[in-house]
Amino acid sequence: MEPVLQSIFDSAVDGIIVIDARGLIKAFNPGAERLFGYVAAEVLDENVKVLMPSPDFERHDQYISS
Repeated sequence: MEPVLQSIFDSAVDGIIVIDARGLIKAFNPGAERLFGYVAAEVLDENVKVLMPSPDFERHDQYISS
Protein backbone atom coordinates (compact mmCIF):
# COMPACT_ATOMS: atom_id res chain seq x y z
CA MET A 1 0.00 0.00 0.00
CA GLU A 2 1.38 3.42 -0.81
CA PRO A 3 2.46 5.54 2.20
CA VAL A 4 -0.44 8.02 2.12
CA LEU A 5 -3.04 5.26 1.96
CA GLN A 6 -1.22 3.29 4.66
CA SER A 7 -1.30 6.36 6.92
CA ILE A 8 -5.04 6.81 6.41
CA PHE A 9 -5.65 3.08 6.94
CA ASP A 10 -3.61 3.03 10.16
CA SER A 11 -5.09 6.21 11.64
CA ALA A 12 -8.77 5.63 10.82
CA VAL A 13 -10.93 5.45 13.92
CA ASP A 14 -13.28 2.98 12.26
CA GLY A 15 -12.35 -0.63 11.72
CA ILE A 16 -11.27 -1.41 8.17
CA ILE A 17 -10.90 -4.97 6.93
CA VAL A 18 -9.73 -5.82 3.42
CA ILE A 19 -10.52 -9.29 2.07
CA ASP A 20 -9.67 -11.02 -1.19
CA ALA A 21 -12.05 -12.82 -3.55
CA ARG A 22 -11.93 -15.97 -1.41
CA GLY A 23 -12.82 -14.10 1.79
CA LEU A 24 -9.32 -14.19 3.30
CA ILE A 25 -8.35 -11.19 5.41
CA LYS A 26 -5.51 -9.28 3.74
CA ALA A 27 -5.49 -6.11 5.87
CA PHE A 28 -6.82 -5.36 9.36
CA ASN A 29 -6.32 -1.87 10.77
CA PRO A 30 -5.93 -0.77 14.42
CA GLY A 31 -9.61 0.26 14.50
CA ALA A 32 -10.58 -3.30 13.58
CA GLU A 33 -8.23 -4.60 16.27
CA ARG A 34 -10.08 -2.54 18.88
CA LEU A 35 -13.48 -3.48 17.50
CA PHE A 36 -12.92 -7.23 17.27
CA GLY A 37 -10.31 -7.78 19.99
CA TYR A 38 -7.76 -9.46 17.71
CA VAL A 39 -4.39 -8.15 16.61
CA ALA A 40 -3.83 -8.18 12.87
CA ALA A 41 -1.28 -11.00 13.04
CA GLU A 42 -3.96 -13.30 14.49
CA VAL A 43 -6.41 -12.87 11.63
CA LEU A 44 -4.36 -12.12 8.50
CA ASP A 45 -4.93 -14.83 5.88
CA GLU A 46 -7.85 -16.24 7.92
CA ASN A 47 -11.35 -16.38 6.46
CA VAL A 48 -13.30 -13.25 7.42
CA LYS A 49 -16.08 -15.49 8.71
CA VAL A 50 -14.04 -15.99 11.91
CA LEU A 51 -15.25 -12.49 12.86
CA MET A 52 -18.94 -13.27 12.24
CA PRO A 53 -21.61 -14.60 14.57
CA SER A 54 -23.84 -17.54 13.71
CA PRO A 55 -25.69 -18.00 11.28
CA ASP A 56 -23.58 -15.68 9.09
CA PHE A 57 -20.46 -17.68 9.94
CA GLU A 58 -21.91 -20.87 8.47
CA ARG A 59 -23.36 -19.16 5.37
CA HIS A 60 -20.50 -16.82 4.48
CA ASP A 61 -18.69 -19.04 1.97
CA GLN A 62 -21.96 -19.50 0.09
CA TYR A 63 -22.34 -15.70 -0.16
CA ILE A 64 -18.86 -15.36 -1.66
CA SER A 65 -19.37 -18.13 -4.22
CA SER A 66 -22.66 -16.62 -5.45
